[in-house]
Amino acid sequence: MNSTSNLLTKNLKPFPICSPFGRVKKMGVGIDSVINEIKFDQKLISVFNTYNKYINFRFDYVIRTSITQLPDELNHNVNDSEFDSSQQILIDSINSNNSLNNVTKLQEELKTLTTQVNLKRKELSIIIINEDGLKKNIKHLEDIISIKKNVISETASYAEIRCNAKEKIQKEYNKINKKYIKILSQLNKSNKMTKSNYGNETSKDMDYGERTNNRLLRYEDKIKKMDDIIKIASDSAEKLLQYQIALQTSNNRLKIFNEQLNNQIKNKQEISSFLIQNEKRINQLKTNLSNLGVLSSIEKSRVHISSNLIGNDNLKKEFLDLQNMRNEILSSRPRGMFNPKYQKENNVFKEDIRKYLENDEVIGLVDYLIELKNNMCNKNSNLLNIIQTNSNETKIFWKCLSTLSKNELKKLLVHYFIKVVDLKESGRENDEIISKLDTINDRQRHTIVSLNNNYQEFHLSIEKKFMELKKYYQAKINMLFQLVQEENNAITMFKTRQEIIGLKKKIIELEKLQTVKSKETSVMPESHICLNLLEASKSESETMSSAK
Repeated sequence: MNSTSNLLTKNLKPFPICSPFGRVKKMGVGIDSVINEIKFDQKLISVFNTYNKYINFRFDYVIRTSITQLPDELNHNVNDSEFDSSQQILIDSINSNNSLNNVTKLQEELKTLTTQVNLKRKELSIIIINEDGLKKNIKHLEDIISIKKNVISETASYAEIRCNAKEKIQKEYNKINKKYIKILSQLNKSNKMTKSNYGNETSKDMDYGERTNNRLLRYEDKIKKMDDIIKIASDSAEKLLQYQIALQTSNNRLKIFNEQLNNQIKNKQEISSFLIQNEKRINQLKTNLSNLGVLSSIEKSRVHISSNLIGNDNLKKEFLDLQNMRNEILSSRPRGMFNPKYQKENNVFKEDIRKYLENDEVIGLVDYLIELKNNMCNKNSNLLNIIQTNSNETKIFWKCLSTLSKNELKKLLVHYFIKVVDLKESGRENDEIISKLDTINDRQRHTIVSLNNNYQEFHLSIEKKFMELKKYYQAKINMLFQLVQEENNAITMFKTRQEIIGLKKKIIELEKLQTVKSKETSVMPESHICLNLLEASKSESETMSSAK
């Protein structure tokens, strides 16, 4: 009998009397702690919402325009029809009656192609940077979309629990509010009576007022917590709609990023094929120009033509003298002066560069004299036709030259020679400045593109962390309403406890009766006692289940 009684009393432990907002915990988690964490998260989410309010619009504008707006020189379209791949440069240049002009055209073509290839290489480097940035952004967006879908599904699955918890809290709120109003009115009456009986109040009255004030504070705290929970439960549908709109925004961004990535890959392939094709063409041009002997073939051909066509030995001697003069001047200047490697190994001063430019101008002057004498050999002795134009300035200039003596002509030639060298020197300095500016511009362009990609990646990483915070916040809210739904009502728990106490008293009385009476005079057999105990246990279990 004692073993059965001990077993029943051991399992019938009283439940604590507590409201839904008391200290009852499930798995070590209390409603109070969850509410405090939710409030802190709400403040943090408010900060992120402010950030999104000012950043999102600008961010959407940036991702639509940053990649499509490239510099004009990078979008320069090259007309491939200018460069016929079937063009036989070597044969055309050799068979042409005007081979010198063809060589000039080939040099211009090589220069144009080289410029276009360099521009395309710059464009390719920017495309590679954008491609890497887009891949990172797409990965961030896919993670963000996955988190948003998870949050939406959890919010939708807990909608019924939220609704039930809200109804339960609303009913409890109305009851507690009525009690709060009743206690407040009693306290007001007590305060009025205390004022009327000032100086005659007893310690009992003072204790009653203090207890009433404490009860009011407890009820105010409960009402405040209920207000918070009702407010959280009320914005469930609004939050779900906001999450769905945010998910659609992320899907739109992902679509834009994928389109931009496909365009970048397509442009990369086109530019790569363009570079491969034109680099072969550039190598072909360099080979053919080298075979033609661009550096010496002009002078050799001129001397050869002059020696074959001119019967005057004196004129032939003049051609040979000019050729020897040119070769001597050409051999006196250093090769590769403007090569960065040469400039690094040798200290090149401004005087050396000017001397080089003067040397180059003298070579050009000798070349012109050879060409001039060739024209004279071809019966084209009217020098006026060389510079004749319809302008009055040219006629005046020619008239002035006709009146000058030899010394005056020499001084004039020296003057213009110095001026031409000055122009070449200043032009070269400008070319160096432009080259440095282009290098700086390219570096800044790469920096801008990298900063733009870093900005997008930073924003998406912030949004990803924001969504992880929302996911964590949503889990806390779901836990809160689950706790509220599973918490027992205070009144029901109080009744259950009273019933359990009554059952324990009955068990004690039965034990006392059993010890007083003997087995022979026992009114209640052992089996009957056990039956009553089992019925009491069954009643207790039903009470506990109804309380739950």
